[in-house]
Amino acid sequence: MLIRSDYQLVDYTVALLRKFGTQEMLVGLPWRVLAALLPPGAGWPRDSVLLMKKVARLTPQVVIFDETMFLISDKNHRRELGRKCAEWPYTTSVKLAALCEDGSEQ
Repeated sequence: MLIRSDYQLVDYTVALLRKFGTQEMLVGLPWRVLAALLPPGAGWPRDSVLLMKKVARLTPQVVIFDETMFLISDKNHRRELGRKCAEWPYTTSVKLAALCEDGSEQ
């Protein structure tokens, strides 16, 4: 499939999220493959994280929360988003504490 427009990119994103589930921004293998296979010169970011952020700006069907991409129209994604929201302050404070222990963030 050759992706030539933002509309096609959004359609492909919806299909990818339905097939593979929620996608972690830094480790989502399908997204890294997609970013690498996009045609050069199309104007889309080659970095998977930047590509995910661009798609999230293009459509209200997709949301990024706590470095994870969700498809709002899918009930499993909404359930996972609700679970992640319920745990959010805890996971964020754990990540910040880990950064402070490493000395990389004060």
